[in-house]
Amino acid sequence: MKAVYDWSQFHVHMYYLMLLEQVFHYFSTAKGLGSFFNHKAVHTAGDGTHRKSDEQV
Repeated sequence: MKAVYDWSQFHVHMYYLMLLEQVFHYFSTAKGLGSFFNHKAVHTAGDGTHRKSDEQV
């Protein structure tokens, strides 16, 4: 029987040796996410335009 997973949300538990403000910046910008979590992240505004890579969402 093939397992079915709900990937609509997930939790990551990691510890970072940096200030909380720095961690927040990495998780709240496309540039930050792309630097350590995945290859490339693109954040899109509500009107469909791409946000700047260092813009917090």
